[in-house]
Formats: sequence, C-alpha cells, structure tokens
Amino acid sequence: VGVVSLRLENPKNRDAQLGMMFSPEWQGLGLGTELLRWLIPHAFDQLGLHRLSLNVKASNEGGKRLYEKVGFVLEGRRRAALWEDGGWVDILEMAIIADEFGKRKRA
Repeated sequence: VGVVSLRLENPKNRDAQLGMMFSPEWQGLGLGTELLRWLIPHAFDQLGLHRLSLNVKASNEGGKRLYEKVGFVLEGRRRAALWEDGGWVDILEMAIIADEFGKRKRA
C-alpha cells in the first residue's frame, strides 16, 4: 500500500520529520487522512513530540490538501530544490505543533 515514517534527528527538539508515500493505486481513497488522524495524536499524546515537520513537492496538490486538512501549516518554500523529470521542482516545508493540534482538538 505504501510507507510512513517518523524520523527524529535531534531528540532534544522533539521534532520528527514525517515521510509518507502511497502507491498510485491506493491514493485518493482517504487512507492518508485516516492514517494522519491516528498518527498525529499518537505523536503528540503518546510519543511526547513537540512538532511534526514534512516536505512536499509544490506540484503535489493532493498531498498539500491532505496536510492542510489535518492541520499542517505552510512554513516555507525551497525554490528549485529538486531535479525531477528534466526540471527543477519547488519543495514546500510544512509543520504542525503540539499546541496548535491541542487547540484544534478542543475546538
């Protein structure tokens, strides 16, 4: 179906890098939403993380919509950061912070 990972580079900062990828035939079925609605509370409430960060290609409209829907916020754009299919692609940096998630959960 796909793969999801949380990578914690510096435990002191409690900021995990989220990686998520689904095979094309499994995209658009709501699996990403379901997974993130479980993973985000788990990361903050059980793992004690402060922040979840991710990178997504600017051209990945479905991914951007999914991440925004579950509470990730755009923090920046790395212009022409990835060479792909004969051209440069922008990478968007997004994150959600535990306090923001807590406010959304209470609302």
